[in-house]
Amino acid sequence: TYKKMEKKKKNTMTKNLTPLDPEEKDKNIQEYVEEKETLIKKVKEVAELIKRSKRTVVHTGAGISTASNIPSFRGPKGVWTLRDRGITAKEAGVKSVPMTKAKPSKTHQAIKKLMDVNYIHHLVSCNIDGLHLKSGISREKMDELHGNIFVEDCRQCGKEYIREHDVTMTVQNPKDHITGGACECGYPLRDTIIHFDEKLNSRYLERAIKESTKAEVMLVLGTSLKVAPANQLVFMGQAKKKGKVVLVNLQHIPQYDKKVDIRCYAKADDFMSLLLKELDLNEKHSLQNIEDVEEEEAVAMHGVYPRPNCPHVMLENTIDATLPKQVYSIGCATCPDAPKKENWVCLGCGHLSCSRYQKGHALEHYKQSKHPIAISLYDLSFWCYECNDYIVSPLLRETYMRIHAEKFPLKLK
Repeated sequence: TYKKMEKKKKNTMTKNLTPLDPEEKDKNIQEYVEEKETLIKKVKEVAELIKRSKRTVVHTGAGISTASNIPSFRGPKGVWTLRDRGITAKEAGVKSVPMTKAKPSKTHQAIKKLMDVNYIHHLVSCNIDGLHLKSGISREKMDELHGNIFVEDCRQCGKEYIREHDVTMTVQNPKDHITGGACECGYPLRDTIIHFDEKLNSRYLERAIKESTKAEVMLVLGTSLKVAPANQLVFMGQAKKKGKVVLVNLQHIPQYDKKVDIRCYAKADDFMSLLLKELDLNEKHSLQNIEDVEEEEAVAMHGVYPRPNCPHVMLENTIDATLPKQVYSIGCATCPDAPKKENWVCLGCGHLSCSRYQKGHALEHYKQSKHPIAISLYDLSFWCYECNDYIVSPLLRETYMRIHAEKFPLKLK
């Protein structure tokens, strides 16, 4: 009788859901949304829980960053799903941008606004994209369990350095995580990314456990809860404090769907927009739409990797002979008053010119000189105009390290 009741309950739940991709055959991958009236009713319940809660913690996964054009891992067009099916992101029509250029989604913005008014007290995230940091949330109020591509730290004194570029790009040996920079105390800096089979940073894990245990409401957004120990944190408040767990995700999660107190099938942005409205915050705290940014092909674990096989690198790797000294003190050759950190340096002749975010003189220089490769002084990325793509190559490492050393002039003791 119990099994029949559960089966009937499951069938009823499925009937009230609409699949986002009717052609998707795998029920474990299919994404669903529920009727708007049903979702609004659940959002009202969540809003009441948050209003009464003395300690609300939010737990986020890759699903909240898809609106920022960073692919998820296990969705229908997720990184792992496409890899298993032998399909490239380009073939699947995935819209994506490099993590260094992604902007916070409405969900990222909403979490920050709810923190500002003391409705959310702490954040735990498995994302490495740095979008919570970009939204304005302080490091003290969040624990990024799997690291952050913009943060490198010192394992000797514990000091952290927040950068504008992906610090993993200078790591030669992923096992030692050494980025090539140095701390003020003299010890080498390392990236904060946690790879498979590596232990989590105890500083963040211990604080995440403490905060999760105290949670009267745990709001879980955009995660399939597949990764331990992060998935265990979600239910600690429920077990210790009889806290409530709210799960917002598009896919079925059979082992957890019935364990949570409120289950919502919705896109995180839609849910959070409704939640702000229910908490009477939507007018005072409007959410901004993501600005259009240049699309890139998304592959591998960081969502987007530069092209590794650019044929033009050998032709233009002459910057060591032409690179001006103190590039960060030199302005664009055409408009020297433009912000210097927005400049690009041509690898063919060392010419400095501003980016498309200023007056686009870097592109004009390429059209005149036909030198295809340049490096950004903003995030130290390489761009090939001929390939029309970001690129990476071992031949560019020396150039990268030279400019990296000038941007971050730290010396080992």
